This record gives sequence, C-alpha cells and structure tokens, in this order.
Amino acid sequence: MKTTCKFYAKNVILKKTPSIPRITEMQSEQKNKLTPQQMESQLNAEMTKYINDPLGHVLFSYPWGEGELAGFNGPEPWQVEFLNTIGKETKRRKFNGKDPVDPLLMATASGHGIGKSALTAWIVNWILDTHGELS
Repeated sequence: MKTTCKFYAKNVILKKTPSIPRITEMQSEQKNKLTPQQMESQLNAEMTKYINDPLGHVLFSYPWGEGELAGFNGPEPWQVEFLNTIGKETKRRKFNGKDPVDPLLMATASGHGIGKSALTAWIVNWILDTHGELS
C-alpha cells in the first residue's frame, strides 16, 4: 500500500484576514526520508493548529489557485466571515470534539450556486481533520 502526503502552499491574502503561514510542498529528498508514520504525524501536528480555526484549515488544506481552484485565492468574503464566526464560537464554547457543548445555529440567505455546499464540506472536513481522532 502506497501512502502519499501533499502539503499545499499558497500565501492567501483575504480582506480583513491575516495571511496564514503555509507549509511548502516537501522537497523530494525530504519526502523520501520520511516514513508514512512520520508523514502522518507531521500532518496531524499541523492539523492541531487549526482546532479553533476553520478558515486557517480551509486555506491550508486546499490548493487555492491550482487545478479546479484556479482563479480562486480563497473562500468568498461571506464564507470567510462564516468560518471566522464558527472558529470564535468553538473557542468560546471550548469545543474539543468529545465533550458536549451548546449547538451553534447559523443560517445564510442566498441564491443558487454561491458555495453553501462547499462551505458545508469544508466544515465537515475541518471537524474530522482536527477533532476526529479524539476519544
């Protein structure tokens, strides 16, 4: 079984959002020296930085400006606001992925095709990536 690990690297500048430090794609000689367990450990360590930062997770996890995301340097401004609010509320409620907290209810009025499904997928991925291993 082959294990691969790719780190996406783009400094993304969004309105009212500080630039997120990014890891560049590991150089091939460094990749060849790491075992799959070391690569997974390194990625897990990186994910812990985003426990209360869904926006940082989205910026880190997706190849903005490349492939299907060519022409996009990050989430839309309304998505940035939504993700920042979730981050602030999870920190305020001390959400750790295992202990119950009050639910966070949010809504947005919108038309078709503005990115609601993408936002939902980002939130699910963020929770699984940053809180999924907690028991």
